Amino acid sequence: MKSLPSAVLLAGLLILLLGSSGHAQDDPIFAGAAFHSLPPDYVCVGDSFQFQAGASADWPDVEPDENGIVPLVPLEYTHVDISAELGAVNPPRIEHYGDVFEFSFTYTAKKPGTETVTLTVNKGMAKTIERFEVHEKCDYDAYLLTVMHLTVDLGDEQAQYLARTVGSGILKRDREGSQFLQGDGRWHMQEVMLTKPAMCVEWYFPPLLIDGPFELDGRLDDEADSLDVILSFLPLDKSFYHGKTICVDEDGEVGEGWGTASGGNRDLAGVIESSYPLDGGSNQVEIKGKGMELVESQADLEYWATLTLIPR
Repeated sequence: MKSLPSAVLLAGLLILLLGSSGHAQDDPIFAGAAFHSLPPDYVCVGDSFQFQAGASADWPDVEPDENGIVPLVPLEYTHVDISAELGAVNPPRIEHYGDVFEFSFTYTAKKPGTETVTLTVNKGMAKTIERFEVHEKCDYDAYLLTVMHLTVDLGDEQAQYLARTVGSGILKRDREGSQFLQGDGRWHMQEVMLTKPAMCVEWYFPPLLIDGPFELDGRLDDEADSLDVILSFLPLDKSFYHGKTICVDEDGEVGEGWGTASGGNRDLAGVIESSYPLDGGSNQVEIKGKGMELVESQADLEYWATLTLIPR
């Protein structure tokens, strides 16, 4: 028995893997197509990613006619039309002179809904589809709000401070279909002193106005139904002048002071971790980190903090 050409063997194998469709029994031309890769678990408008796929069209050997002449057979030629109902594909057609091949194409999500991507081989000899959901919003605005009341024991008296911090940032997905998100933002704090030193008859303590950066990291869980978010405070990126403090004692003597804030140790910076549904929400959160532990070990700290995610 003659051995079959390797291309024929490969075509036969791929047809078994891809599935097939045939014409009438006297014209048994078989073809198939298949997706070799799947879309990401969570696809959003604006996402682009590549599909890997394969196709085949197999022409059987042509038998001689009654005169022993082998008729002229068509050149084995395969083309695949690619279409998407809601998005765009590039290229929309793949052409190949041969019976079996693999190819790739880029899909870009344009509208939300149930997407259907279709591969059609040789004008309908074979067809296969892949369906998945496209979501409208995948990026998030992040909003931070904290209110802190700090009491410091100075031995003969207690000093109390009230600090309010607001922050905003943007958390964005990787547009290659990754389940990871990244972003950044800035926080702004205003701190005031609620008490005055016992030695001062008159006391002026300007509010501390300070701001700095933070990072955002997010990850969709494996089922793509919730989002884990980490907010990490970063060291100050510039120095801040606190302003002039004035104390008038009972003898009328005036004392002045001032201070600056700069830098910071990232190892001491606060971190917030929280989980959200995909449509966002507002969570009351805990600020963790060595810096918070240090403050709580030296003062009485009460605080309330929320981190809010709103889809963009």
